[in-house]
Amino acid sequence: MSFDFEFESHPFISPGYLKAKLPDQVRAEIQKSIDGLDNGSIPWVENRPVGRRHLTSETKLPVTPLAKEFVEDLCYEYDNVFKGGDHVFWSQVNFDDRHLGRYDAKNMWINHSYKYDFNPVHSHEGCFAFVLWVDIPYNLEDELSLHGGHAELNSLFTFQWTNAKGKLRTTPLYVDKSWEWNIIVFDAFLPHSVFPFYTSDKARVSIAGDVYVTLDTPT
Repeated sequence: MSFDFEFESHPFISPGYLKAKLPDQVRAEIQKSIDGLDNGSIPWVENRPVGRRHLTSETKLPVTPLAKEFVEDLCYEYDNVFKGGDHVFWSQVNFDDRHLGRYDAKNMWINHSYKYDFNPVHSHEGCFAFVLWVDIPYNLEDELSLHGGHAELNSLFTFQWTNAKGKLRTTPLYVDKSWEWNIIVFDAFLPHSVFPFYTSDKARVSIAGDVYVTLDTPT
C-alpha cells in the first residue's frame, strides 16, 4: 500500500562556529603585538582552568583596536547566522528600554605549545570565545598517519557536545598550515579541547580570547 501524505521536518539545531581569514591590517597589528613580547611579558593566569597547565606557556596580549573591532563584528555575524539559536547572548541578557547591550572583546592571550602539550576539555567565561592560529609547525597528514593510522585525533582541535539523544559527540577541526591566521568564534560555554602533536619540535602558536556582553545604562 502507498500512502499519499505530507510531512514537516524539524531537526534539533545547535549553533556551531564561524571561521574567517584574518584581514591583512588586523594580522599586521597582532603580529606587531606578538613581536613586542619580551621576557617581562605577563603570564596569563587569571581564572586559568587547571587543564591549561599542560601548555608550555600562555602570555597575556593586549586587545588591540583592530582585533577588538573584527572579533566583535564576527560575534554580530554569529547572531545573524545562528539567529534564534540557544547561545549565551540571548539566554543570559534581558534587554529592555533601560539597557543597551553590546559585545566587548576583553581578553587575549597567546599560547605556545610543544610536542606532547595538550589542553583538556574546557569552556570559557563570557559570551563568546575565539581562537586564532598563528603557526602550525607540523604536517597534518604526518600526525594522523602515526601508529598505522590509529591516531585520528592527533594535533586536532575538537568540540564536545551532547546531541538530542543525550549522546556525547566530538567534532574535530582538521587544523593544518592552511589554517594559519584563520580565526574561529564560538559560544563560550561550548566545551572544546586540543590534542597533542608528535612530529615537530617547534612551537604551535595560537591566540585565544573571550568576548563578554557589556550593558550600558543610558543617562
